[in-house]
Amino acid sequence: MRNHFFSKISVLAIALCIISCSKNSTDDPRLPKEVSYKVIAERTLSKTEFLDSLKSSFINEEDATLFSKEVPNDMTFDALTVNYASTDQKGQEVTLSGIVIIPKVGGKFTAKGIVLNNRATQISDADVPSHYWNQGTILAAKNYVFVSSDLIGFGASVDRPVNFCCYHLAGKNTLDLVIAAQQILHEKSRGLGLGETLMPFYNTGYSQGGYSALAVHRYWECNATPEEKAMAPLQRSFCGAGPYSLNEMMNFHFQNGISLYPPYLVLGLMSVMNYHPELFPGYKIEDFLAEEAKEMKIVEMIREKKTGNKPMIAYVLGKTGIEHSLDYIFKADAMNPEGKLYKVLSAGVAVENVLEGWVPSQKRITFYHAYMDDCVPSSCTMEAEKAFKTSNMVDFVWNEDEMEPMLHATVEKYYNGWLLLML
Repeated sequence: MRNHFFSKISVLAIALCIISCSKNSTDDPRLPKEVSYKVIAERTLSKTEFLDSLKSSFINEEDATLFSKEVPNDMTFDALTVNYASTDQKGQEVTLSGIVIIPKVGGKFTAKGIVLNNRATQISDADVPSHYWNQGTILAAKNYVFVSSDLIGFGASVDRPVNFCCYHLAGKNTLDLVIAAQQILHEKSRGLGLGETLMPFYNTGYSQGGYSALAVHRYWECNATPEEKAMAPLQRSFCGAGPYSLNEMMNFHFQNGISLYPPYLVLGLMSVMNYHPELFPGYKIEDFLAEEAKEMKIVEMIREKKTGNKPMIAYVLGKTGIEHSLDYIFKADAMNPEGKLYKVLSAGVAVENVLEGWVPSQKRITFYHAYMDDCVPSSCTMEAEKAFKTSNMVDFVWNEDEMEPMLHATVEKYYNGWLLLML
């Protein structure tokens, strides 16, 4: 009798479970994959408020005014700061942060898709997307849901070491935010009316963001699960002026012997040493640096993440003088191709060459670069031309402006303007 009673209870429990599951699957969208996330801040901006905050995205005020006329006057932007779960270099869970911006026209959700904009190089935590909008955020005004990650080492994970051009992390870490954004868009409480429709997404970025965009594309084609691909239906990628080969970028500056961008070179070496320490046995970052660089405390400033790009560059250039010599930054042996330190450095950064070991075959990629780029040499994109020469899924757009100081930063505005036309 007792066994018969518990048998009835078990059948009843199973039946209730089936009814419950059936109810949930009917009421809520059945998404192929979910990422744990939390919206930690949210605000709504008018068209004027949104565009005023992003005037730096344009070459001049006239261009900003012309674009403003294309944006509907009744357009609003729900700006969300999001913490989300991803994994670190050891495969362990880490909480990351980023932004999701949802545009509406006349109060209605009519977005054409999701634009992922991978952020450019930032040294200060105060300048990453969840704290300060980068130039590419203007793409939301084309009526796309906008997504941008701080990446590991900033924002919610600021306690982690600095991260720069590590495709092993950037691809997975960033795609997880796209998936979280899909879930946010499907929250019943938002009433966006998507049902089980998943939004297509476009993958973009400039400078470090161009590198990260290629890392996302690589992860999507080579490593993403069918469930991840379903949640993030990639349409195409736009990669602007990325240091796809860190060796190519460093050699460009080492051979010149002078540079406006020493902090970025130190940042790149620090990052690969942080996330691939096995490639630098017995070495620490100071072993590669000149005494002057140690006195400047460049490493300490980068680790503190309190000094922005421009102040950092200005500080270092003020110390190195008008010649901007890299002799003040790196030891001669670290810049000499025959040197022991150079060989260690070169072998280490080679692990983050995002071009090696694959060829795009599923979705189109357009590369954009200035021939005379003074920060990330155009040879990085020429390396992409060589590496992907057998692919019919890549094409290249070249900016032909003459070289001038800080051309790399200026061309980012041209790149954003070009994207506004492409999307």
